[in-house]
Amino acid sequence: MVIATWLGLLGVGLGTYIPASNTAIMTAIPPGQAAAAGKMVNMARGLGTALGVAVVTLALHTAARLGHAPAGPAAAMAALAICALAPTWARGRVGAGRNSRAVRAGGHDSGTVPR
Repeated sequence: MVIATWLGLLGVGLGTYIPASNTAIMTAIPPGQAAAAGKMVNMARGLGTALGVAVVTLALHTAARLGHAPAGPAAAMAALAICALAPTWARGRVGAGRNSRAVRAGGHDSGTVPR
């Protein structure tokens, strides 16, 4: 029952986040690059799905091989949470360094693409 609850929450969260995220991405892209951007969004979704399946399978298999099969679902959920949050943590680190460079360069962030 606990797993079903977590999976339900995950489904609701993804169902809420993904359409909004895709809309934000696609509205930020110039019209001439919309086709390529759409393909990149779909590729990222496919890679994320493949990574998620691999991580869950690895966690369940590893827990079973170590003799802790009941801990497998919890390990799988923890691994998925880490994979989901890792880009956020990485973005925070990259963004912080980028902003400090922009301030030293006189306020202009040369890493941005002009529109």
